[in-house]
Amino acid sequence: MYRTEIEFIYIYVDSEHLGSFGILNMNGRIFDPNTATFFSPDPFVVDASSTQAFNRYSYCLNNPLMYTDPSGEIILEAILIGAAIFGVGNWVASGFSTNANGKVIWKANWNMAGLQAFGQGALVGAALGALYASPAILEFAGVSSKFLLGTANVLQTGMTIYGYTQAGLGIAGMIGGAVNSDGQGFNKAAKLFFGNFYLDENSFWGGVGQGISRHTWEFLQTGIGHGVSQVFNTAGITDKVEYYGGATFSTTRDDRIAVSIGNFINVRTKEYTNFADYILTDYDVMHEYGHTFDSRIFGLSYLFVIGAPSLFTAWYANKTKNSDYHRNRWYERSANKHAKKYFGVPWDELKYPIKKR
Repeated sequence: MYRTEIEFIYIYVDSEHLGSFGILNMNGRIFDPNTATFFSPDPFVVDASSTQAFNRYSYCLNNPLMYTDPSGEIILEAILIGAAIFGVGNWVASGFSTNANGKVIWKANWNMAGLQAFGQGALVGAALGALYASPAILEFAGVSSKFLLGTANVLQTGMTIYGYTQAGLGIAGMIGGAVNSDGQGFNKAAKLFFGNFYLDENSFWGGVGQGISRHTWEFLQTGIGHGVSQVFNTAGITDKVEYYGGATFSTTRDDRIAVSIGNFINVRTKEYTNFADYILTDYDVMHEYGHTFDSRIFGLSYLFVIGAPSLFTAWYANKTKNSDYHRNRWYERSANKHAKKYFGVPWDELKYPIKKR
């Protein structure tokens, strides 16, 4: 390493230059400027998506002229990148609309609604970025618990795998949708993908909480729900893709389809022109939205405590022609309760009970 680079690190990172030995004391590890490596490895892989991060003897992804990292970890970068990705993601989602013919339209949202969408997404992304950088944060705070540090590393790796999986599902869905016969398959797949970023426009802080929960506590159903919706679209089952209240709806005329998996909802609808108006008149659709609240409450257990039992009782009720067998289950009544409170419309408690009959 050249002397100018040594001086750069010394001045801007506040390192102690031990001239007699030709090394730098970085206050956490000892750096050898002659080999551009530390004497000991970084205890964490700070960015599992970067090949440079796996060289744990290098400094700042081997790019000291661009990055400085006095603690030995890059924390602020993860927070800023997360804020940028999710801020732009929710802003892009806010520009999507679907016309009466099912054509997906996107227009840049340069107004207060677009600013709110960016702000919501940025807060979600910053929180997720901080969570991703939790190994570095714990180390910076002086936490030495192997359990906590190990858990943080597992979490970081899991978030990396989850992010790549969601991106892969989106790409695969758009490729599959491109060959859909209605000519809108690609656009609908793109809108489904951005449904991962889309947050409740009716409640700023509610949307922020929704986004954080969606990609942490609810990541299992979010990933599966996104994948199932992409498959339905590729298969030509989906007529339209709509956004409302932070949920992504794939609407269809197929009477057999009615399933909520996280914030992705596949549901049968009648003909409509404006979905925001239509949803307030269709109790089935509002009921399915109600399940998103239980998804946030039950988190990783949702698919096992509610999803699987609901799927079975719905199948059995259809087989026996006894709709009350399904409608009276506690998880179905819970969804009705949440939907009634959120939408604030007169509720049909005879067909969509809240109390057990």
